[in-house]
Amino acid sequence: MQSTKWPKKEFLNLLIESEDEFIWQWDVVSGEMFFDENYLKKLGYKTSENTYKFDWWQNKIHPEHQPEFNTTLKSCLSGKNKHFKIFYRIKTELDDWIWMQTIGRWIETDKRGIPTRFIGIHRNINKSEKLKQNQPGDGDGSISDEHARQQISALEQANKKLNEEIDSCRLAEDQLRESEAKIKLLLNSTAEGIFGMDTNGRCTFCNSACVNILGYETEKDILAQNIHELIHHTRADGSVCPLEECRIFSTFRIGQGVYCENDIFWWLDHRKIKVEYRSHPILKNDEVIGAVVTFNDITEKSRTKKLLEKSLQTSADIVREIPSGLFTYQYIVPDKLILLDGNRSGEILSGINIMEWKGLEFNDIWPNAKKDGLAAAFLEVVKNGKTYRTENKVYKDERLEGAFKIHAFKLPGNKLAVAFDNITEIRQNEEERERLIEQLKKALNEINTLRGILPICSSCKKIRDDTGYWNQIEYYISIHSDAEFSHGICPDCAEKLYPDEFNPYKK
Repeated sequence: MQSTKWPKKEFLNLLIESEDEFIWQWDVVSGEMFFDENYLKKLGYKTSENTYKFDWWQNKIHPEHQPEFNTTLKSCLSGKNKHFKIFYRIKTELDDWIWMQTIGRWIETDKRGIPTRFIGIHRNINKSEKLKQNQPGDGDGSISDEHARQQISALEQANKKLNEEIDSCRLAEDQLRESEAKIKLLLNSTAEGIFGMDTNGRCTFCNSACVNILGYETEKDILAQNIHELIHHTRADGSVCPLEECRIFSTFRIGQGVYCENDIFWWLDHRKIKVEYRSHPILKNDEVIGAVVTFNDITEKSRTKKLLEKSLQTSADIVREIPSGLFTYQYIVPDKLILLDGNRSGEILSGINIMEWKGLEFNDIWPNAKKDGLAAAFLEVVKNGKTYRTENKVYKDERLEGAFKIHAFKLPGNKLAVAFDNITEIRQNEEERERLIEQLKKALNEINTLRGILPICSSCKKIRDDTGYWNQIEYYISIHSDAEFSHGICPDCAEKLYPDEFNPYKK
């Protein structure tokens, strides 16, 4: 019985406008017929069940109308006609005969186009006062042609209305199926696992990503299963996770969404996978009727994160030990740079304690940086991503004075990194070197040295110049060096030139 798609109560209320019109439906494959409870009451039959077999109903029709009934029905069952209407008498529980008009149409077919489901209305036309007045006294249920035409006309109008309602329902069903197909396509196009639950924790739907992540073959393996017992029954340490401590199910208790960054789901083969998930309540009239859960397998992400953290720690150790100073700042709109961190070399070179100055604004740490143009240059780096370099920046305030080599560059997340070296001593050494070089140049300029072989006469001691002219030795030396001569006479020459005056023995 449950397999039969009987009309919803709301649909019945739309169609039934009087106590003389009754909905019916026929499942051709199973042979089951659904009858309105009022229809059965009218005929005097049991109303404990609304469904009977088609043969039961067919056998209640007056034999006189059976040929027409069978011919009309056969035409519809072959698919030749979509609609049918018949006018007949039907037997009551008390063996009386009541005139009925039945109109209907098929609404479903199989792959061959053979009708498999019919729907329609029965209309009681026995109640009409005029009809009763024209009935013969023997109670055989005969009716005048005029009244029959009137009733048929009225039923045709009802049939038209029914067809319109059925077409509207079919259109709504088509739109619903199309909408469901789009939703399913959307669900299956996402990489996130998604499933829904009712308030008992049973899975009501799931997408293909959910099936794949959890290791199942089809969604049928998950649907109607208790989600907690299926994938969330045990903690990572192997201890049991009670239902009342399940964060997914807490959505039902608090009526709010829940986010978990790191938890465990259990795979089909009892392997655990790391997941992050969000559980969202489904509300109807402010009452929680279920939940939708989205989740991701973060097993690989978690492994990569650990490797990255290890790598970052190694990098941090390297940065901490490098001789250059390094400070990082966070940019805050519109024009603020907040000190985040720094290495040990930065503390030594700048003379500040990172823990004491962390969180302060750049201009508060370096009061003269604004007028020196450093603050504006660093803001330009963060805003436009340009690198800033300077080989010799002199900075001075009450705490620090010196020359610095600076390299500033942008980091992800609107952060700024400033690497620097204090080159004050190097600069002083360079200046001292330049001073010594200048002194040496000056000394060299004051020295004019004769070098090479001088052609000199062995007799008169004259020196030949580059033009071949023989010059007195004192003249040649004086023009080729800065030396000057003062003339005198040595004792030997004096005695030679002036023997009488300088020879003491002759005296």
